[in-house]
Amino acid sequence: MGLPNPDIEFVPITPGTAEDMNNMVENIESLSAGTGFEDGAIDTDTLAESAVTLEKFDTTTIPMGLFYLNSSQNTGSNAFAKVKLDSTAYNRLITFDGTTNNRVTITEAGIYHIDASVGNVSTANGSISAAAIYKNGSRFKQSHVLAVANTSTAGWSSISFDEEFAVNDYIELWFFYSGSAVGIGNSRVDTFLNIRFVG
Repeated sequence: MGLPNPDIEFVPITPGTAEDMNNMVENIESLSAGTGFEDGAIDTDTLAESAVTLEKFDTTTIPMGLFYLNSSQNTGSNAFAKVKLDSTAYNRLITFDGTTNNRVTITEAGIYHIDASVGNVSTANGSISAAAIYKNGSRFKQSHVLAVANTSTAGWSSISFDEEFAVNDYIELWFFYSGSAVGIGNSRVDTFLNIRFVG
């Protein structure tokens, strides 16, 4: 423990009077009522007006969408196949091609969160299923699932991540299956791509 600093002057604290306490209480009550601020200070009404609340938050300006497979499609046979997403559950400010290229194109640069899932109607014992996201034509995110059930059991492969995208980047959902080709679950419950802008 060091020695006291001789340059510091210690001033004893004396108890306040009853009048001092009353003044302090009045000041606190005045502040809580939104008055009593000096000129140039922000009062509580101004703070309330500038506060960010859910009512002031316009979610219609945030790019997001849910796209899914509605038509019939088979997996590849020991190969990747692009999932032909063809339907929209909702879409805000996302460019979606559900007829030709079956992909999503980014319209605003930033960080996006992606959830994707592919369901196949049956799996062979020991077969491998993998959902993958392709960015601008190249695979860059993928999940693996090892099926242990018999051929009558359906399987799902899913993936979830955040990634930064630039304007005009395009995103596709692909699926790998190591067995003979089987059907892909064609509903928004089974096979979908969900994307939303997060910052």
